[in-house]
Amino acid sequence: MTKTIALAGNPNSGKTTLFNRLTGTRQVTGNWPGVTVEKKTGDISSPLPMCLVDLPGLYSIASFAAEEVVARDFIMNDRPDVVVNIIDATNLERNLYLTLQLRKLGCRLIVALNMMDELLSHGDTLDVDRLSALLELPVVPISARSGEGVDTLLQRVAELAAEPFDESSLIAWQKETPEETQRLYDLATDIHAAVLVHSHSRGALSLSDRIDRLLTHRVLAFPLFLLLMFVIFYLTFSEKIGGFLGEWFSERVADLGALVAQGLTSIGTAPWLTSLIVDGAIAGVGGILAFLPQIIILFFFLTILEDSGYLARTAFITDRLFREIGLTGHSFIPMILGFGCTVPAIMAARGIENERDRRLTVLITPFMSCSARMPIYALLSQLFFSRHAGLIVFGLYVFGILVALLSAFILNKVLPGQADHDFVLELPPYRVPYTKSLLLHIWDKISDFVRRAGTIIFLMSIIIWFLNNFTFSLTYIRGDEPSILYTLSQALTFLFVPLGFGRWQAVSALFSGLIAKESLVSSLNILLPGEQLATFFSPLSAASFLVFVLLYTPCVAAIAATAREMRSRTWTVGAIFWQTGLAYIMGLLVYQIGSLFV
Repeated sequence: MTKTIALAGNPNSGKTTLFNRLTGTRQVTGNWPGVTVEKKTGDISSPLPMCLVDLPGLYSIASFAAEEVVARDFIMNDRPDVVVNIIDATNLERNLYLTLQLRKLGCRLIVALNMMDELLSHGDTLDVDRLSALLELPVVPISARSGEGVDTLLQRVAELAAEPFDESSLIAWQKETPEETQRLYDLATDIHAAVLVHSHSRGALSLSDRIDRLLTHRVLAFPLFLLLMFVIFYLTFSEKIGGFLGEWFSERVADLGALVAQGLTSIGTAPWLTSLIVDGAIAGVGGILAFLPQIIILFFFLTILEDSGYLARTAFITDRLFREIGLTGHSFIPMILGFGCTVPAIMAARGIENERDRRLTVLITPFMSCSARMPIYALLSQLFFSRHAGLIVFGLYVFGILVALLSAFILNKVLPGQADHDFVLELPPYRVPYTKSLLLHIWDKISDFVRRAGTIIFLMSIIIWFLNNFTFSLTYIRGDEPSILYTLSQALTFLFVPLGFGRWQAVSALFSGLIAKESLVSSLNILLPGEQLATFFSPLSAASFLVFVLLYTPCVAAIAATAREMRSRTWTVGAIFWQTGLAYIMGLLVYQIGSLFV
């Protein structure tokens, strides 16, 4: 019979890292609360068939934050066979409060004392046997990153799960009084003092504290953050590194298309089939894959920032600014995640308890440039602004943040309700990214990009090719007959004339971007093959187009996520109109003001 094992612990305790090691999956780990809001499951077969459930990180089972409610309800209602409480040994006192709460529930509990290797590297010592005696619980020292002690933990969990258990010992959680809370904190302090001996050098500032004196400095922190991001984008898109690799890769894709076309023609393949394969599939999918080197470079740097603990500081750095617009640093956490993918970023807003702040955060998060927008940024910036491509892309990312802040400021004045200005965030110690974890994270992001190119983008490329090469009577176009795509798009081109790109190809590409933002590049490559794209836009209309792409409605998956989190059709439709309306206004300003100087 399969046993259910729940993994519970504070944020930053290494809970998800342990889950990944035990199950072989690659759930995203993060350095801030709220990254995991839903529980994740994974199966293992040895030494006992077990279903592991990775619960969201929580500091207390008495809280009502969304992720903590998920964890508490699972422990109390689903009654797992064993609860493994993962504790960060380097933050023992703070972690023990949750342990004491879990012990009160009467569930079958075992403590995994994680990050013991870090604690020992500081010169500290911890009496594991005495800790076990004081807690009256089994305690197993481990390192989830290196795997040390994990097999022992798994064996102890299997043994505990196999033992008979009287569920009548489980008690319902009653509201914790302030006196009881203080008693548990005092007990955690006493246990901590009894089992942990700090090294004599602990009086000095830690390395993390010394680094934070600069990187979280009241004045210097934000300029340093912008400088760091600029360096990353410069290296990603500069002509000498990312741009050079991207151009080389693009040339290889073009060579492949020419080779395939020659081969198909030599064997007498029908022209429409040759066009489908070369102008549709290869041009569409290959146009996306041409930017793979830059995707790899960008993901590499962003993953280092995330795994090192620096990105967690950005919420702290921006908190003062966000208070001025009616939010807190809590809102910056989903926004930062939005640089990866808008869908999980919107879901991360569940960690914001205040309903008004949560909805406002969901509304402005899509203004963050997700990785799916990067190929269109790279394509047009290198084509029209090659010498300053890195600066242009960096400017787009920053402009998205500024528009989000402007939106929050405006909406904060008109939306009903009171903002929540309480903000507490644990800053994890800086850590050198674990090489294996770093490479796995990068591989996961790249494989997801390639998988989308081979599925959604491939399908969209075929659809765009078909609509562009057939009439409504379903005949293959051989002359000047209007295609299905031309007829549908031409009717809306007048809307975009003031923005500088009022032509049917641009309108078609924008609509394809609603399915997946990467398909913008595929559509442009199919509709404007060869050198046509270089003459289709002017530098000014390309800038206007980039701004519109940055701000207009995200993909349908993000819209669906917005609908789930808003739980309101009115709010969802309002978000679509707000985002697209701002995109139109900003694109209009860029083109019309720019026209005065060109």
